[in-house]
Amino acid sequence: MDLAYEEEIAGYSERLRLYNAGLYDQFKEILIPVNAGWTTALVGSGSVFLSPTFLNLATGVTASSSAIARATLFNLTAGNLIMTYTDWYKRLELECVIGRLNSDAQAVARLQIKSATTEGILAGKGIGLQISNYALVGESYGTARGTLALATMTDNRAYHVRIVVVPSKLVEFWLNRAKIGELTGTAVPTASSGADLNILASIINGAAGGVDAQVYISPILLAQAWGS
Repeated sequence: MDLAYEEEIAGYSERLRLYNAGLYDQFKEILIPVNAGWTTALVGSGSVFLSPTFLNLATGVTASSSAIARATLFNLTAGNLIMTYTDWYKRLELECVIGRLNSDAQAVARLQIKSATTEGILAGKGIGLQISNYALVGESYGTARGTLALATMTDNRAYHVRIVVVPSKLVEFWLNRAKIGELTGTAVPTASSGADLNILASIINGAAGGVDAQVYISPILLAQAWGS
């Protein structure tokens, strides 16, 4: 390796270090693994499979079955809040890859950040995704729930999703690196969560059953602006 090349690599490494230092000065980054530590709740033939590269939730073929995997969030607070609450006045981003497998008209999958620990639409401060069979919808809740249609997914395909909370202004939804739209007004969460905040993934089927509906979720990245 010649000296000029070594100097070029060293210069690149230093620029990358400074760039990352700048990011870390502005944001805390939390990578949520999907291979351990999730609390699960299963009904009927529902199941949860934890892998180093994906979280898999399935209904199984039994009617009225469901699967939930959740984890309490930590370090999304300013200094004056309980450790497992969050401060919605700080910019927050969620990023992951998600996909559906096996068509079932009655199946609904969700990925949400919320205080509740049960399956269902947002009914309190939070953000999330809802997949009704293959209809992907973004949701957020401040004092009321708002929704935004994002895409009709294709079976057994991966979709890169990003949700951005711009404090007191709006919630952005991005799909495959393109901004789809935003929610404003009563749909924007503000202030403290006022309770423990959870990351929650779920899938549920209906009375028909007969299909093993599944959702796959990659490790989840959260980034939040620092606060005092």
